[in-house]
Amino acid sequence: MTTVTAAALPLPSRLVMDDQPQAWLALEASLRQHLQAQTVSATPVVLDLAPLQQFDSSALSLLLQTQRWCQQQQRQLLLLNAAPRLQELARVYGLQQLLWP
Repeated sequence: MTTVTAAALPLPSRLVMDDQPQAWLALEASLRQHLQAQTVSATPVVLDLAPLQQFDSSALSLLLQTQRWCQQQQRQLLLLNAAPRLQELARVYGLQQLLWP
């Protein structure tokens, strides 16, 4: 299991379709704030997925949206502490290599 650094941004414990729009707005605000605080532009953006316990495929959508946002900012996205069920869901949808290269 990967250790979370102090700079890791957590996700909420629940992320289902109804939660996704608000979760993205909160995460995007955190991402912007996080990048403003970073002094080294090569520092990857780290998301801690450990809190995420209740989810559906919309969680994958949020992660892909975050990855696209990071690419636009020329940052690497690292996803830590993903639940095995989330990784399996990503595999079923053919997204595991995109999210965990």
